[in-house]
Amino acid sequence: MLSAGAIDLHAHTTASDGTYSPSELVELAARSGLSALGITDHDTIDGLPEAAQAARALGIELVPGVELSVAYPHGRLHLLGYFIEIGAPILNERLVRLKQNRRRRNEQMLHRMQELGLPITWEDVLKAAGGGQVGRPHMAAALVRKGVVSGIAEAFDRFLAEGRPAHIPKDKIQPPEAIHLIHTAGGIAVVAHPDSLALDEAALVEALTQLKSMGLDGMECYYSRYTQDQTSALLDIARKLDLLVTGGSDFHGDTKPDVVLGHVIGDLPAPYDLLPPLKEAVQRRRRMEPRLAQA
Repeated sequence: MLSAGAIDLHAHTTASDGTYSPSELVELAARSGLSALGITDHDTIDGLPEAAQAARALGIELVPGVELSVAYPHGRLHLLGYFIEIGAPILNERLVRLKQNRRRRNEQMLHRMQELGLPITWEDVLKAAGGGQVGRPHMAAALVRKGVVSGIAEAFDRFLAEGRPAHIPKDKIQPPEAIHLIHTAGGIAVVAHPDSLALDEAALVEALTQLKSMGLDGMECYYSRYTQDQTSALLDIARKLDLLVTGGSDFHGDTKPDVVLGHVIGDLPAPYDLLPPLKEAVQRRRRMEPRLAQA
């Protein structure tokens, strides 16, 4: 059981590539002693209504979010949107298009695997997804079930990772559009796990400065993989650039078994006092632009 005021602002459900349904994830958060949970599925908010209902029933504060895959010339850029309005039309319309593109990408990757002679069908992948959103982890799981590979990691290493024979590049949003989508949904835009940009400190500061000029609000300084030195360096950057600070585990469930819900700073959660500045920023934005979330 975690300490009082414990929060985790970065977790995934079966609506994207997690293995817990939205309600199951909220139930796990309650059992773990979390006071607040951020659900940030990849390029979808489909799981938020179910999560909100479960959170109300269990007395958990839900931070409605999304994690957008964003085009960037170096490393991987993901933007977290927090406190988004679930019914925001502009964001929803764009996410529908991304879902359609994702379905085409999945079909193309499946076709490539079949061309490679792998004994895998769309039905196999759907079964592995268990009714959730289909993605590469489910293709990998199907290959494991068929005995083609010994584990998920091998499936990615041999077939599904970037540069491997079955990989198809993902459709990604450009940074200005991603930030705008989050803002028009009434939310705040935060860089997820900044280390994934694979930049040294000077280049990271330059990149974050550029993103801030586009409207970036914050960065994820507390993260389950970070060392204390990494966290300290990111907190220094956030202070210098006047960026909000967030923290989360990036919990996925069985596909990332080493990541534990609520274990954000080592085996400790993120502190609740991260939330008030985020809420204040959201309220400031909505007061300044009251029609944004309905745009």
